[in-house]
Parts: sequence; structure tokens; C-alpha cells
Amino acid sequence: MDISGDKYDLRVGHTANPKVGYLDLTFQINSKAKETQKNNYKISVIAEKGEEKFKTFALNTSDYPDIYKCVFDLERSGNWIFKTNISNNNIEENIEFSIYIEDRNRETSPFSPSFYLFAIIFLIIFLAPLYIFRKAIFYNLK
Repeated sequence: MDISGDKYDLRVGHTANPKVGYLDLTFQINSKAKETQKNNYKISVIAEKGEEKFKTFALNTSDYPDIYKCVFDLERSGNWIFKTNISNNNIEENIEFSIYIEDRNRETSPFSPSFYLFAIIFLIIFLAPLYIFRKAIFYNLK
């Protein structure tokens, strides 16, 4: 997604249909001022949803100096608001955008189908030897 601010144009990249878990964000910045030194930006990013807030910094590497990256570990689905603060040579701007995070469908409820499947497999593995060797187990006890 491309976002245009007063001082910077920001291109934000992320995976298609992001799900609960790790979210990789990439940023490319174009300054509207001509004197700005490229690839020397400081980018702080805050992700928030309700009461939850996480802050990190996006960093670039010498291999890809135009691309800044950061990672969030988001454990709730829904619409997350991302607040970026971009600064370079006393030129600073705040840009907001939102990303909808889908549920990963990790069913941990004791009433989920995956729990029943696990229980059936566990009972088969545990009870099958008892049934097969029942004569040897119960006759040796007498």
C-alpha cells in the first residue's frame, strides 16, 4: 500500500492476508524535500489494537539500503492500527495505516474437532495394548 504524507511518501509491504503470529513489514520511503539524505531515516512503528500496544524500529541493511524492515508478533485478530514516525535531518512526520489480521484458526478449545481426534488416537494407542494383552495382565495377578 502506498501512503502519501506531507513530507514523505511511504510504501508499506506485508504478506497477503496476514494472520495471527509474526507480521513482517517492509517500508520504502521517498522524501518530498530535495536536500534529504537518502537511506538515513529513523522509523519507529507502534502497532495497537485496543489496550495492546507494541513498539519497534524498522531497520535497513547494507544489502538493501532502501528497504526498512520490522517484525511484530501479534496474537489477536482484527484491525490493527500502525503509527509510524519517520525522521531524517530534523524533518519528521507521523503516518498512520491499518492492517486487518486474520485468525489463524488455532483451535485449542476442548470442544474442537482437533481435540476429539487427539483424544481418540490417544485412547487407541493407550487402550489397544491393554485389550490385546488382557489375558496375560489379569491372569498373572491371580
